[in-house]
Amino acid sequence: MSVRSDVDCNKGREIGCQTYCCRLLIRLEPEERIPQKNGLPSPSFVEKNESGYCIHLDRENNLCDIWHTRPKVCRQYSCNTDPLLQIALREPVTSMVALVKREQTLFIPKEKFIQIPCCGDDEL
Repeated sequence: MSVRSDVDCNKGREIGCQTYCCRLLIRLEPEERIPQKNGLPSPSFVEKNESGYCIHLDRENNLCDIWHTRPKVCRQYSCNTDPLLQIALREPVTSMVALVKREQTLFIPKEKFIQIPCCGDDEL
C-alpha cells in the first residue's frame, strides 16, 4: 500500500492543521547540504525561524518558498499517517515539545484519524 504525500495543505489548514509539518525537524540528506563558505560543516537540518517554523515557510501565505526543490524528507512525508498531526488537529500546538508530551497521554486509534485531502481529490 502506498501512502500519498501530496496533501492539499490549504484544505489541511481549513481543517485545523496549523501548518504542523513546517514545525518538524527536517534532516537533510548529505547531497542536499549546502557547503559553507566559512569552512564550517554544512548544516544537516533546515533552520527554523524565531517562531519555530521552517525558514522556507512564507507565513503570510502559508506556502513553501522552495516547494519544487524542497528536501527529500518533505517530499516523502505524509501527515495523514502521523499520530502527532492527529493531536495537532484536535488541540492547539504551542510547541513541538508540548505536542510530543501530549502524545504520551492521548491515544487516537487509526480508524479515528482525520484525513487531510490529497491534491486533486475533488476532481476524482
